[in-house]
Formats: sequence, structure tokens, C-alpha cells
Amino acid sequence: MLENIIKICPILISLVSLVYTIFLNRKTRKIREKVEKVQLDIIKASELYVHVKNSKKVYEDAMAELIVACSNEELGIEIVQEKFLKAYNRYTDFFNEVNDFCIMVNIGAIKAENYIKNTISVNLSKYATIQYDTFASLQGIAHKYGFEELRKPDYKAFEEYDKFLIAYNGGENSAFWTDIKTKRRQNGFE
Repeated sequence: MLENIIKICPILISLVSLVYTIFLNRKTRKIREKVEKVQLDIIKASELYVHVKNSKKVYEDAMAELIVACSNEELGIEIVQEKFLKAYNRYTDFFNEVNDFCIMVNIGAIKAENYIKNTISVNLSKYATIQYDTFASLQGIAHKYGFEELRKPDYKAFEEYDKFLIAYNGGENSAFWTDIKTKRRQNGFE
């Protein structure tokens, strides 16, 4: 009897070891899958955010051209108007791209919360200041050169961007959001 137990013991130990290894492999695989999913979500968020960054660069280039044109008194009003319209269109494109990105975040299509919170939301929050400052600057240029006055955006034009700003900056009653709303009104954006 003892002899049979001794013969079975190595088999039992091997069997227990096999079951334990299978269990650990499954657990490790699940963890690896979660990590890979998070990495893919960050890559997806980053790829979508590239559109915002590219649009921002094009907007900044157009604004630089407009500033140069406005400071050159030898240029005709037609050239300044052309640069003005280009800058305004690139400004609009940039903030439409920001709003589109925020739609993707708000509906949950982008699930990289830490990346969004620590990287993207910081930039998008800074852009809120750029949004009303640029609007005020363009409005000033329009007045100076006698161009048609810019219309305020529709009330809900940047609704998703606003939701994003509220969500990632302390809520609707936060100092950040109150300041943004006040400065938007002061600069004629709202």
C-alpha cells in the first residue's frame, strides 16, 4: 500500500503543478490582455489627437501670416483680407477638430482616461483661452480694416468641447469654468 502511494505521489505532484501552471498562465494572459488594451486605447487616443495638433499648427501658421500682413503697411487691403479669411477659416477648423475629438471622448469611443486626464485635457484646457483670445483678435482686425464683423458661434457649436472642459476641470461651478465663461463674454465670443 505504501509502495503504491509513493508511486502515485510524483504523478499527483505533477498534476497539481500542471493545474497551477495553467491557472497562472490564464491569470497572466488576462493581465497582459488588459495592458495591451490600455496601450491600444492610448495609441488610438494619441492617433486621434494628432488631428488636433496638426490643425493647431495650420491655424498658428495662418495667424502668423495674418500678423505679418497686418504689420506690413505696404500690403494692400486685399492681401490682408485674404490672410484674415484664411486665418479665420483655420481657426474655425482647429476648434471644430477640438470639438470632434471631445465628442469621441465624451461618448466613450476613446478609453484612455489617465492619458486624457494627464496629457490631453491639459492642452485642451489651454486652448479654451486661445479660443476667445483669437476670436477677440480677429474681431479687432475686422474692425480696424473695415471687414465684416465676425458672428459669435452658435450657442451649442462647442457643446461637446464645453462638456469636456467642465468634466476635466472641476465641474460647472469650478473657478476654471467660471473664468472661461466670463472671459468668453468679455471678448464677445458668447
